[in-house]
Amino acid sequence: MMVGTGYRSLFQHSATTANTNVDLFMRNFTKDPPRGTVDAQFDLPMDMSGIWDLELMGGATIPNYIWQECLEMTITGPGSPLHHMIHDGKYVTEDVLGDQFGDEGGDTAAWKSIIAMPTSLEAELFGATSTSVFYVDNTIVGFEDRLQDGEYIEAAIRFIGDDGRFYFQQNGTELGGGAAGGGNGMAKVITGTLNNNQTLMPCSFPYDPTSEHCVKKQDDYLLEDPTSFTPACCGEDGFCGDTSVYKDISQGSDNVADDCYAEKSPLCDDGDEEEDAEDETADDETSSSALTSFPHCIVAVTSSIVTIQLITLSFSFFY
Repeated sequence: MMVGTGYRSLFQHSATTANTNVDLFMRNFTKDPPRGTVDAQFDLPMDMSGIWDLELMGGATIPNYIWQECLEMTITGPGSPLHHMIHDGKYVTEDVLGDQFGDEGGDTAAWKSIIAMPTSLEAELFGATSTSVFYVDNTIVGFEDRLQDGEYIEAAIRFIGDDGRFYFQQNGTELGGGAAGGGNGMAKVITGTLNNNQTLMPCSFPYDPTSEHCVKKQDDYLLEDPTSFTPACCGEDGFCGDTSVYKDISQGSDNVADDCYAEKSPLCDDGDEEEDAEDETADDETSSSALTSFPHCIVAVTSSIVTIQLITLSFSFFY
């Protein structure tokens, strides 16, 4: 990767959103080296849960669903891949591209995730206080010989700015022109606004190092299977162990567990089997109703995503 210099003189803007035409990965690596496992910050709170309307060129928007429960994060969009991460620098997310892209089967994308201190650019231009970083190291298949111990390549970053907006960028140098924010004449940093409709987001436990719930969840991370993961927030009141909503919104995944009843919140009703069956039927109807309440989102995905190449077969992995 190249090392960016002189960024302070190039990007002096008073408004946060005016800074979006910048490659956050092209930075001074002496001052802000690529982040990875050793940079994990477990004392930084982070909360990205919500339906974020991502703004594209031409005024179009697409919804990005983020469920966050402590260090766990599950991300998707209507008809999009379903990704699951644990920001502990240990859990390896595994996505089989064949599941996502049909006849391109066989290839597997893998990466790790951490909560990190923002870089100088992220903090000075956007007011970020913590950053979700997806990265690879030499424990990831395909990078064993490319990277030395302690070397990392950042693949994607997400953070909330001091204006309350969501910011997202993929590493265009590594992923090519199809990366989100990777060129092709569009804004390099994708921005998003929180959607007021939160009916599909029953997440009440953002990452807080002092949270009793988050402390207890740490033991569960060691048991999480990337090929049968339980999505973030799936046990909370609203989903109560049902993972079908995640599958219905996304294009599905062979790697998501059929349920997560073992994580069901005490707030959920533990009625008899007949009541449970009725609840599941009601949940299916709610899911269907909720999905139909976002018809513009689904239309946007089928057209806009292809246009800006948020999902593309030209690069090796999608983060």
